[in-house]
Amino acid sequence: MTKTELAQLALRKLGVISANETPSAADDADMQATYTRLYAELLERGLATWPEATIPDRIGEHLANIMAGRMRPQFTGEAWSPSTIEAETRVAMKPLLEILAMQKSQARTKAEYY
Repeated sequence: MTKTELAQLALRKLGVISANETPSAADDADMQATYTRLYAELLERGLATWPEATIPDRIGEHLANIMAGRMRPQFTGEAWSPSTIEAETRVAMKPLLEILAMQKSQARTKAEYY
C-alpha cells in the first residue's frame, strides 16, 4: 500500500471522499502529513519496521483508522478536545500494536553473551 492509497482510505473512512473519488490535493497532503507524523512516532518507539513509503497491507486499515481519528475534527468540524482525540487514538492503536508486537516477537534478537 502506498502513502496515497493509505491517505485515500483514511479520507473514505471520514466520508470526505467516496470509493471512486480522488481527494483534493490539500486533503491528500494533510492526510499524508498525518501518516508521516504517525510513522515517526512508531519509528521512535521501535515499532515501524517497514519503509515509510511502503505500508504493509496487513496494517494499512489500522493506520487509516488512527489517521482518521486524529483528523476527524479538521474534516468534520466537530469540536474535540485533545483528550478525546488521544482516547480515540489509543482505541484505534490497540489492534495495530498487537499486530506489530506479534511480528516483533517472531524476529531474532541480537544478544551479546559475556
